[in-house]
Amino acid sequence: MDTLTLDRATLDALASDVRVDLLKALDGREASLSVLAREVKLNKSTVFRHLSHLESVGLVKKVGGRLKGAYALTWKGRRLLHPEGLTVALLLAGAAGALLAAVGAALLYLSIRFSPGRGPVPEDGFELRRGGEEPLTAATATDPFFLYAALALLAVSLLLAAVAQALRVRRARSARCSAPERFAR
Repeated sequence: MDTLTLDRATLDALASDVRVDLLKALDGREASLSVLAREVKLNKSTVFRHLSHLESVGLVKKVGGRLKGAYALTWKGRRLLHPEGLTVALLLAGAAGALLAAVGAALLYLSIRFSPGRGPVPEDGFELRRGGEEPLTAATATDPFFLYAALALLAVSLLLAAVAQALRVRRARSARCSAPERFAR
């Protein structure tokens, strides 16, 4: 798994508000030096100096796609601006795991409670045994522990999925915010 390492040079690059504004302006798109200079309301030479610093620490790169001489975020730059992408993936994985555990616990409860061929469970708690089976007591068959565990795990999975969805919605809303609006704040 790729990790984001912030060294002294990267932290130094992020210490400038202008460089952070440039990273935000490049979020999700390519932009030329002229466009970036207009958006952050600085002259081209100043923006070029800041972009060079960001490029030297690996947060932006020059690209030759649509715009010749345009700049774009690197993986490191995107990861720095959007660490919640990994958080959402981990939350969804946790929700799926909790949901599978909930289904397993519910099936275990149902298999103990309504197992065919075991016959009725005596109320006095005496053990029933059949052909090498483990003893089944009235307390074991009527204990709703696995049912409660299934319900708790289902609640956890729903909570994790809701938090992941909320993070995705928040990220989508912030992406809709155009670059000039971000700088107006």
